[in-house]
Amino acid sequence: MNILEVAVKQIDEKAQQLQGAVCGNSINSLEEYKYLCGELQGLLIARGYLLDLKDSMGQYDDDN
Repeated sequence: MNILEVAVKQIDEKAQQLQGAVCGNSINSLEEYKYLCGELQGLLIARGYLLDLKDSMGQYDDDN
């Protein structure tokens, strides 16, 4: 497992925690809900960037 895969795995785990909090009844305010949704959105964007980078690196390796 390379560093990108480890980072994506950690992001997935944190995203699952946040989804559980948002979907559960553990949120106390609209502000907290907005914060958690923003954090989740940021993690998913970062995950996409890492997967794109992994694909790009794989294509680079294939070219050499």
